[in-house]
Amino acid sequence: FPSHDTKVQRNIDRAGLYAQEVAILGAMPLCPALITGNFDGIQDYQWWCDAYIQLMRRCDAVFMTPGWEKSNGAVAELTEALRLDMPVFYHLTDLKRWINSPT
Repeated sequence: FPSHDTKVQRNIDRAGLYAQEVAILGAMPLCPALITGNFDGIQDYQWWCDAYIQLMRRCDAVFMTPGWEKSNGAVAELTEALRLDMPVFYHLTDLKRWINSPT
């Protein structure tokens, strides 16, 4: 696996912590940073973005981690989620409420 600079690795680790929190809430996280973090150079960036958007379209909701505005991939995910009228959450408490709400 490639080694990452400290900032990239911190972002991957932070994404992993949020994915753990989503799992604790009872939902299955699909976290692009954890999926692609160790696959640098195998495919280009756009390939990973396109593939992840395809996976995201099969999800029930999207959770945006703090700082998402700085990520082109996260902005693309949000744009697609809004286009599909998917629920989008920015705070774990809101996601928890949605997960636990009666259907």
